Amino acid sequence: MAALEEGFTLSAVPLGAGPNGLLGVEQSDKTDQFLVTDGGRTVILYKVSDQKPLGSWSVKQGQIITCPAVCNFQTGEYIVVHDNKVLRIWSNEDVNLDKVFKAT
Repeated sequence: MAALEEGFTLSAVPLGAGPNGLLGVEQSDKTDQFLVTDGGRTVILYKVSDQKPLGSWSVKQGQIITCPAVCNFQTGEYIVVHDNKVLRIWSNEDVNLDKVFKAT
C-alpha cells in the first residue's frame, strides 16, 4: 500500500552551491525537522510543518563554517567546524556560539 505525502521545498538553493549555497541538510528524529547549514555563517533548525525556524546559530563575522553541522537529536547537542580548524559544540539553550565549548 502506498503512502501519499505532501511535498515541500526547504530551500531553492542546491547543496554545495558555492559560498552562498548550502553545506548540508540533516533530518532530525522528527519527520518534519531539518538542520540546515548554509555556506557562510549560519546553522538553522527548521520545523517544516510550521514553516519557521526553531533555532538559529551563527559564527562571528569573518569566520566561515567549513563543514555541515551535525546533531545528536537524542541529547540535543550540535557540532560544527569553522575556519577548517575550530570545533564548536552546543545545545538548544545556547544562544551565543562564542561562549560554547571550543576545541582547535
